[in-house]
Amino acid sequence: GTLLQELQHSQQSREQLVKELEAREAKGGNEREEMEREIDTAMRVRDEAVQLFETTLGQLSAVERRRVEQLEESEEKVASLERHIHAASAQLAGAEEERVLLQRRAVRAEE
Repeated sequence: GTLLQELQHSQQSREQLVKELEAREAKGGNEREEMEREIDTAMRVRDEAVQLFETTLGQLSAVERRRVEQLEESEEKVASLERHIHAASAQLAGAEEERVLLQRRAVRAEE
């Protein structure tokens, strides 16, 4: 080709290269935006996971607190029942002693 054709071709090549570079930069910008979106999504998912974990932990500690309270209530009930049993045993022993004394008096009275 003539010098003019060569120059036109090199001009086209230059324009083509500029277009390719611009396309690459735009694509690179898109890739960066996409990466930033993926990072944002990953961070959001992580934050949600942390929040869920903290919520679950809170629920577990609430359940655990309730279980401890129930255990303490049960222990109080057992202690109360033991006191009642002890008092009832003492009353029974007292009643038995009284019965024995009354029986002795009755025997004496018969004599």
